[in-house]
Amino acid sequence: MASCLFKGLGLAAILLGLVYAVSALSVDADASVQGFMLLVAGAGGLILFFGLGLLGVGALVGGNKRPDSGPSSALSPEERQLRDSQDFQNQGQG
Repeated sequence: MASCLFKGLGLAAILLGLVYAVSALSVDADASVQGFMLLVAGAGGLILFFGLGLLGVGALVGGNKRPDSGPSSALSPEERQLRDSQDFQNQGQG
């Protein structure tokens, strides 16, 4: 659960940083304002790296967990069908 939160926040911060930096760099102005916009774009880059860090924390917290497939995955399709039909018959008798 926490890994999904970190990954989601990381992706949101990455997108915010990209929008922030690109919008600051796309402003067409004179030299004094252009210098300020470069600082704003640098702040967008910092937000982007913060988002990458959050994404990395989410990956570390989540690890490489796979859902437990349970014992039924080891059965062949015929064995699963036989087990399911026996379960259905047992439910009808109970």
